Amino acid sequence: MLNCLNVESLERRTFLSTAQINFANFSDTTHLVENGYGNDKVVIGDKLRLTDNEFHQARSIWYDQAVPIEKFRADFSFRVGANTDGADGLTFALINGPTNTLGADGRGLGFGNINVPSEAVAFNQFNFGKFGSKFGFASNGETPPTKEKMKSIDLHSGHVFKVTVTYNGTEMTAAVVDATTRSKTFVSTQKINLVDALGTTDAIVGFTAGTGNNRASQEILSWSYAGERAVVAAPVPTNPAVALVASATRPTVRTRSTTLSVLGADSIDPESKLTYMWEATQLPNGAKAPAFSQNGTNDASVTNVRFYKEGTYGFRATITNSAGLSSTSDVTVRVISTGTYIGMEPHTQEVTTHGRMNFSATMYDQFRRVMKTQPTFEYSVSGGPETGAINPVTGVFKAGRDTGHVDIAASALGLTGTVGVTVIPE
Repeated sequence: MLNCLNVESLERRTFLSTAQINFANFSDTTHLVENGYGNDKVVIGDKLRLTDNEFHQARSIWYDQAVPIEKFRADFSFRVGANTDGADGLTFALINGPTNTLGADGRGLGFGNINVPSEAVAFNQFNFGKFGSKFGFASNGETPPTKEKMKSIDLHSGHVFKVTVTYNGTEMTAAVVDATTRSKTFVSTQKINLVDALGTTDAIVGFTAGTGNNRASQEILSWSYAGERAVVAAPVPTNPAVALVASATRPTVRTRSTTLSVLGADSIDPESKLTYMWEATQLPNGAKAPAFSQNGTNDASVTNVRFYKEGTYGFRATITNSAGLSSTSDVTVRVISTGTYIGMEPHTQEVTTHGRMNFSATMYDQFRRVMKTQPTFEYSVSGGPETGAINPVTGVFKAGRDTGHVDIAASALGLTGTVGVTVIPE
């Protein structure tokens, strides 16, 4: 029945075990805090005297440092004096509270009426005057409901009892062995989420005891405690995910720029730690590499790209996390040569009254390059018939009889270009 007490069988892959308490005896009581003793001795010989055969005692002894409770094993031995009334009983308790915590005497066993989150395994030798041997689990300062008979275990025998209390994360088990006969045992288990019940992963542990109208000498002979604390393994770095693929606000561009964007997601780094590096993976023949408004930073998840020639461009965004791992996303942008500016020839010319001059227009794209296909231009002249006229198709200007400055305009595709000419006397 005691195989369940083998602590080595507990899952340890994600827990770190440490022996926090180890009293082979109590010749040294360093780290122990006692309550309810007054001027009485806490140690008799090398044993902790929880109650010393007096009426209406309530006492507690706590280890002064909180210990891990996510998984644990506690071993202690105790004895109830054979030549006493043998009442009322004692507990091994865990509390989320101060080390001056002390409960009620009598059937409270020093545990009842405490007002902090608490759990206990309780041994009762009084049992409402029946003086049997009862066991129970108690919670949150309740009077321990010790209703379970301990069968072959006789707490009034004067024998030493060895107790092992284990908690595996879901069940708390108390196992008792009569150290004199060794064949007499008792085991009880309850399901409990101890961390939730106490509201902590580290708790104060110790013993409580009480007497009432009957009395007993109750002693703890040895005590050890090994608690396990969950070790949260660092997440294994992985490549960041592409939350939003690379895209362009205008995948077909008729200007000199567009905005590129991409977004990563990472299991380790928040988005603010990711860096974004853009590069051109495809360029038109003879094109200068595009320029990015920002690159290689977290802010570069959105960047403006500047082009210098029409054609098809390929871009790759590399998303990198703090572990140096990266993912990529690609986007293609097509830049179309688009009429943007009309240039006029000739410039700064003079023509005599009634003279002629040929004007021509040229459409340039957004990169100030001559459009391969020129539109049909419509020419016009400012002023009036006395300053001159222009052929709207050929661009041939004929000056009138008046002198002065004249503006020649060419229009196409919703754009207009102008140039000036001065009419001088013959």
